[in-house]
Amino acid sequence: MMTYSKVRNTKDQADAVGKEKEPFPEFLEEAFNLPSNLASQVAYAIAHCSSPMDPTLEALKRTRRYIKSIGRYGSGAFLVGQYGGAGEIAQGFCRYVSFLS
Repeated sequence: MMTYSKVRNTKDQADAVGKEKEPFPEFLEEAFNLPSNLASQVAYAIAHCSSPMDPTLEALKRTRRYIKSIGRYGSGAFLVGQYGGAGEIAQGFCRYVSFLS
C-alpha cells in the first residue's frame, strides 16, 4: 500500500474508480485483501479517518500526504519539539484551565 500511494496519483488510481464514495475500510479490504481489523487501523492511524464511513477518495489523499511526509524532516513522519519536555505539557494545561476559569 505504501508503494501504491507513493507512485500513483489519487486521480488516476484504477482501483478507486467508481469507489470514491465507498467507505475507506471496505475499499482497503477489497483492493488489498486486508483483514477488517488491519483495514480499520490503517484508516484511523494513517488516513486519519474520523469514522468508518469516510469516503475512499478523501482518505486516499490523506494517506498519500502522510506517506509523502515520511523522511522529510528525519526518519519519521512526525515533528517533535527539541526544547521543553513534560513540563511544557503541564504548563499548557495550566494556561488552558486558567483561560476557562
